[in-house]
Amino acid sequence: MADFAITDNVAMRISAMSRSRDGYVQMLDYGPLHPGSNVPTIGRGPYTNVNYEAMGGENLVAARAALRYEGDRLEINVSADYTREDSQAVPTVLLAAGEPAPIGSFDPFSDNPSVSVGSMGESIPWLVGTDGNPVLLNCEFVPAGPYSCDSANNGGKIGGYDARFVSYSTFMDGMEPNPQAPFKPYFALPITEFEGWGIHGNLTFDVTDNVQLVYIGSYRAYTSKWGQDQDATPIPVAQLDNKLDHKAWSSEIRLNFDAADGLLQGTVGGYYLDQEGDYEARVDLNYVGHTIDFIHGPDTTPSTSKALFGTVTLNPTDNFSLTGGLRYTKDKKVYTYFRSNPDGTLPNPALCFADPGGNPSSLDSSPNCILSGLYDLPGLFQGDRWDWRVVADYRFSDSFLAYASVSTGYKGGGVNPRPFVPDQALPFSPETATTYEIGFKSDFLDRRVRLNGAAFLNEYQNIILGKLVCPESSLPTPCLRPENIGSADVKGIELELATEPVDGLTIDASLAVLDFEYTTELDANGNLLGTAIPGSNITPYTPELTYSFGIQYDHELDSGAIVSARFDGSFQDDIYSNSENTEFARVDDRFLGNARLAYSSADDDWEVALEVQNLFDKYYFLSKSDVTTPGSLGLVTGVPGRPRTWSIAVTRNF
Repeated sequence: MADFAITDNVAMRISAMSRSRDGYVQMLDYGPLHPGSNVPTIGRGPYTNVNYEAMGGENLVAARAALRYEGDRLEINVSADYTREDSQAVPTVLLAAGEPAPIGSFDPFSDNPSVSVGSMGESIPWLVGTDGNPVLLNCEFVPAGPYSCDSANNGGKIGGYDARFVSYSTFMDGMEPNPQAPFKPYFALPITEFEGWGIHGNLTFDVTDNVQLVYIGSYRAYTSKWGQDQDATPIPVAQLDNKLDHKAWSSEIRLNFDAADGLLQGTVGGYYLDQEGDYEARVDLNYVGHTIDFIHGPDTTPSTSKALFGTVTLNPTDNFSLTGGLRYTKDKKVYTYFRSNPDGTLPNPALCFADPGGNPSSLDSSPNCILSGLYDLPGLFQGDRWDWRVVADYRFSDSFLAYASVSTGYKGGGVNPRPFVPDQALPFSPETATTYEIGFKSDFLDRRVRLNGAAFLNEYQNIILGKLVCPESSLPTPCLRPENIGSADVKGIELELATEPVDGLTIDASLAVLDFEYTTELDANGNLLGTAIPGSNITPYTPELTYSFGIQYDHELDSGAIVSARFDGSFQDDIYSNSENTEFARVDDRFLGNARLAYSSADDDWEVALEVQNLFDKYYFLSKSDVTTPGSLGLVTGVPGRPRTWSIAVTRNF
């Protein structure tokens, strides 16, 4: 980064960065590691320019230029930025594999058929083994953990790598073509790519000493691509390639005012957002009994949001203020579905033949016939809403302030973006919330201690969550549709501490406690009315307890140089990755510690630091995916966090 002056009124800042790291989940070829198995050696596809060796690696570059003009009454800031990422796929490992069973049970040691079965009993395997028989999905493909029976795991190592960070993903569907699934073979790309740029500007003009006009505008555009091998095995259970194009323009204007010698302050303004997106994917699913292999999109997703807002703060005394705010928002979203075969043709509903159980799984069926009707089909959400906020704060002394607030907010509704049959293309309503909060901010002991705290109650209505099971659907297909599942109260407290008990020693800490409780009426089974979600559950990724702390000591040498030592840690309670709170979707609690030792020169021109992340080499997961429900993949995968890493950093200030 560099700052420099161009004229007395104009200055520029330019900055750039680059970051690369190797992947930490190894992609190993199952066949050669398991002599005698019927799993063939898998090629890595026709893409010789793609790294098929690991997942989780990163390659990122970015640059930004900013220009500032400062006049007597006018300030203008303009910036432009560019980011490009050419990284590996999200690191995914298999944790359990078996036969999906009725809801509430799953046998990770049983075989999944791994074949498509037609009405006449004919079948074709997803992967043909070296002995000519189907390769079955089971615990042999799980490299490590309690649900593994991988014979290549030798003392926790596979092929010289830590088995916990091994995946047998191939991103390949080598299934033999058949009348229902003729678009084989197919190779997904193990990539995470992003290219985006944007321009941002704001203008501040002092109309008078008490009136200020502010304009903020931006334009952003990006293209993102990412591939997925959802099963993390050589068996082509589910592969996807995704592409998202997005562009957005926003504009906001504000008028700030100060009246009656500071007695009254306020802001009024308006906001406009216009965005467009195209989402396209190759969706290759062989696990649903009737193979689905189609092109999703490009689905168009234009939307607009318009708002008018105003905030007024009354300061009757130097120590007391009262703020009220009001906002009117009007939203419109149009999601248009396009589903077609990979060759561009449309699914033919007239050739959808059912088996004796009523499922359109006959191998004589037209490819993707159940998707018919999902082409050029628009889904619309539009609505408007008033939201408000009231805040009062009182400063009891120079070192203690207390406040209380009540506010409302919402998250807009929409339509299910991933229906597999037309009757899953259902709308959902906005999610709303009313939040009550009280808190304080304090400094004491001669400002050696800063302590801030808050307690809050969030009353949510029409919570929007994804469902794994769609019992209302006419066909037994996958389901991930969002739905308004009910209401809930979330109570909690937050504390933040920063202290310097003695010169050179600093301590910082934070604590958050959440209590989540559904308030929706329950059915006779204890589930939220109209869903299969138990009323005792919590929403996904909602830890009941989180805390963090850091301890640092800075020692000044006789030369004036500084030697610093720091340790910090963070804790996150158990969370669930799905609304149903299934056991396989539980992400265990974790504590992560980091350490840093640094030397800074007396003139602060140089710093050398040794840093260790995940000091105790904790094996933990960022997320898990439980897809063991009936009609689903019959497996559990997870994204592990990075193991212990160390780095040496050298910083030079000019």
